[in-house]
Amino acid sequence: MIPYRIRIPTLIAFGDLWMNNIMWKKKDNDLFPTEIAAFIDFQVSFEGNPAFDLARVICTCTDGDVRRELETYIFDFYYEHLTKFMEPSGKKPEFSVKQFERAYEYAFMNQAFHLVYIVMFLQIKEELSKKEKSIQEAINEKNLLRAKRAMDDTVKILEMIHPEWIIEEA
Repeated sequence: MIPYRIRIPTLIAFGDLWMNNIMWKKKDNDLFPTEIAAFIDFQVSFEGNPAFDLARVICTCTDGDVRRELETYIFDFYYEHLTKFMEPSGKKPEFSVKQFERAYEYAFMNQAFHLVYIVMFLQIKEELSKKEKSIQEAINEKNLLRAKRAMDDTVKILEMIHPEWIIEEA
């Protein structure tokens, strides 16, 4: 199991954290809500990688450029806020930022493969009007690019942490 391999504690992961499983509090004057009301859909929760949910929501809900930008600061941000959250109890995270980042990389690779499956599944739409079909085609193209960028970055991660897993074309 990855958390043990990189010496990072396990936790209960939501397992299916993405935009459709987050409910937001809507205030009358807010155009875009910023406060979470609830998480729903817990049937795939499990004990495991503490970075799994972060990888899931970032991989499945952001385009490559946004994701890559987030990855330049999100690990430090997460660690800083987790440390502040734990402070009142007199505890500190039992892992470093680098360990969490490595946990994210493993979880991200898993999510990139999952994203390819989701994108293929979302391509199937029956009986659309001409206008709806045009919109769906644009969405499909965006999602395909999101999956391609995720797989490109998966290869880069593998080249860095497990180059022996990559088979070169002849």
